[in-house]
Amino acid sequence: MPQDFQFVPQRCDECRLCYHFGCLDPPLKKSPKQTGYGWICQECDTSSSKEEEEEQLEQEEEDSVKEETAEQEIPN
Repeated sequence: MPQDFQFVPQRCDECRLCYHFGCLDPPLKKSPKQTGYGWICQECDTSSSKEEEEEQLEQEEEDSVKEETAEQEIPN
């Protein structure tokens, strides 16, 4: 009887820690590991979170510049 992949420990290709795909948040319903492809855990996959943080910082800087410009345009 084949074991369910969600409960067989899978190794992250980056940090080499093992995870049960069924225990991840959200759990993976299908194994992303295929021949020729790897898998990295959420802790190692910083690409998406870094991009979001950079976009948020850029937006905050733009908003700050707009506020400063608006304050300068108001006559006293």
